[in-house]
Amino acid sequence: MDMVAIIIQYTLVFASVLAIVGLGGMFSERSGVINLGLEGTMVIGALGGALTMRFLPTGTNAFLVVFLVILVSIIAGVLYSLLLSLATITFKADQTITGTALNILAPALATVIVKAVTLNQDGKATPKLDYTNLQSSFVFKMSEINVSRIIPTILLLAGVIILLYTLKSKTLNKNNKLIGYIVSGSLGIVSILFIILFATKVLGVVTFDWGLFIILILISAYKITKLAFEFKDKKKVKVKEIIVASIFLLLTILVMVLSLTGFFNSLTMNWFIPIMIVLVCIAYFVLYKTKFGLRLMACGENPAAADAVGINVTKMRYIGVCISGCLAGIGGIAFIASVNSSWSFDVGVSGFGFLALAVMIFGQWKPINIMLGATLFGFFRAIGLTYVVIPFLSNMNLNPTWYSMLPYIVCLIVLAFTSRKSRAPKAEGIPYDKATRWQSFIKSWKKAANAAF
Repeated sequence: MDMVAIIIQYTLVFASVLAIVGLGGMFSERSGVINLGLEGTMVIGALGGALTMRFLPTGTNAFLVVFLVILVSIIAGVLYSLLLSLATITFKADQTITGTALNILAPALATVIVKAVTLNQDGKATPKLDYTNLQSSFVFKMSEINVSRIIPTILLLAGVIILLYTLKSKTLNKNNKLIGYIVSGSLGIVSILFIILFATKVLGVVTFDWGLFIILILISAYKITKLAFEFKDKKKVKVKEIIVASIFLLLTILVMVLSLTGFFNSLTMNWFIPIMIVLVCIAYFVLYKTKFGLRLMACGENPAAADAVGINVTKMRYIGVCISGCLAGIGGIAFIASVNSSWSFDVGVSGFGFLALAVMIFGQWKPINIMLGATLFGFFRAIGLTYVVIPFLSNMNLNPTWYSMLPYIVCLIVLAFTSRKSRAPKAEGIPYDKATRWQSFIKSWKKAANAAF
């Protein structure tokens, strides 16, 4: 059981980093800008977060530590990514070369800053920064976190969001609107019921693992209810929807069984894992369910057409790169703070920015697929670190370097088989100039005239 817990723990740690940074790359490339500088942006984000932990006083509230560290990492990542925006969008420099330059600059800049800090504080210049005192703020055990107040809040907020979406949406049919009203009403009633039960102490403390079970069972109920309505109306149900509903149902049962057997008692988690799940959900909603997301994708597919309908392509691309910098900054601090209490910045982030790019390509620039791809790559990275506790691998007596190479070898194999079918945004990597809009219009007009005559 301990071996399984360790593998799962490390898999989730690395998956969260890869998924967050992969989402950042997705937003940038969906806008039409190739962000090869993710590796460098991760380093700068990690530097900002590590320095924040270094200078915050010992004994600072854990929630405040997590909030401030992530905030500073976001600011550092966004500011560094603005260099890419300025060079590639405003000055129309080559995106690949600019991203590579940022990757080379970041570790050198971080090393100089860390050496200056350590020389001033410790009297010895070293690229290794120690933040042992506050690193534990990011780690928790699922069975020790009380979410009794958080669960009703999440349920009520989800109910309000679903209700507002149902009321404002003009594309939903009657059945889908009915489902929306039922789900939002049910969430409201359940949240109020939980508040009453907790206030009267009829229901005891709900730990993180049981809170996860409650959320999963509600999602499963929603999916099953939606399928039931579609079957009732004799509509053609997509196989994908049945698979998704089945997965949530199986996850619900799995979490319940693991909670009952006490498996989560031995599982150490970090806050970046739930943050990753929330960010994937937000990214999916923003990209496919909002005007902003559709406009962003339009700028990456056909910027001339987007410009023709009044979308500011330059502005959208700047926003896309800034979101990319924000997420890469979070990914950087997630990488160094999840399992390490100190970090040597002269090694960067061990190539995780490039792995995140591979995850993004493997995930076809789609949030859910990116998360699944990150889990796959994270698993092999975890195997490379924890092979000692796996009898089969430890008995092979191979050089440890082979196990460290495992995720990168898997990356090459996966990309060799999947990159042929990958469909990147059509206009990514191409600087947009308004003059090209008229050129493409004239070319299309000539093509149509030749076809007609």
